[in-house]
Amino acid sequence: MVVNSKNKVISSVEITAIGGDLGEDGNTYYNHSVTLELLPAKGLENVVNNIQLRMGYDACGYLNGHAYFVWDGKKLYYAFKDDEMSEAGLFANYSSVLYPADSGGINGKILSIMNHIEYDEDSEKETIHDSVVIQYGWKQNEGVFLEDTLFDNRRKL
Repeated sequence: MVVNSKNKVISSVEITAIGGDLGEDGNTYYNHSVTLELLPAKGLENVVNNIQLRMGYDACGYLNGHAYFVWDGKKLYYAFKDDEMSEAGLFANYSSVLYPADSGGINGKILSIMNHIEYDEDSEKETIHDSVVIQYGWKQNEGVFLEDTLFDNRRKL
């Protein structure tokens, strides 16, 4: 939700929280921490800010992740979200994002890079490392949209 200096809502989007629990008595509570990072346009045209909302519980075996948004100065657009989880010595799923202005970024695109690693319990060496790169496009007044899976590399080491 974006509000102006008079606390008037200018624009909002709804998302589903990553992880967390709902109380059985109908009361909602959320047991993950929530942090918001306000980023510059990072090379996207007609964008004032990119916004990253992290929802996390800093312990093994809990689902964590990010929701990404684009603010064009008038409207807030939901972009996408990613999930992360790790279990010490067994596996790790983590994500990163590249914007056009980042090294390796593509003009007008947001890249979501998802990695999955599995480890041998005895040697603690990587046994599987998968990477998937998903490309999202941005058009003002249309928002962010899924374009393509650019790279899907699943391999055993």
